[in-house]
Amino acid sequence: MSLVESTYFSCESCGKKSIRVLFAPWVRERDEVIAFCERNKEQYESEKCEVWLIGPPTNHNDEDCFHLTTKIWPSLERSENIRPSKFREHIAYMEENHCNRDEPVKTGIEDFRAFSKAYGFGNKV
Repeated sequence: MSLVESTYFSCESCGKKSIRVLFAPWVRERDEVIAFCERNKEQYESEKCEVWLIGPPTNHNDEDCFHLTTKIWPSLERSENIRPSKFREHIAYMEENHCNRDEPVKTGIEDFRAFSKAYGFGNKV
């Protein structure tokens, strides 16, 4: 399957891409995330920003329900079920702090993971 939608978010200071989000409504399980990455890596491996894969909602009647969410670039990380409202906080962080970090791709996600753990909004998959 091909990508359905891809969205970039840019740094508020320099205008460079700070995060890319790929939406794949057929990716529901971790093994499907891995298969997606194997088939589509050439579509994102040259990115200089974080790339995240978002699966379908777990409840079509709830706009803020969990989605399987995985950081796939620059390295494949664990999948978590995250609400869009909480993931938007990470997008905002990346937009605001892209230029304030020595390593724009790797730094920041640790803060996001710690934040998510502290507030209990990520469910590991």
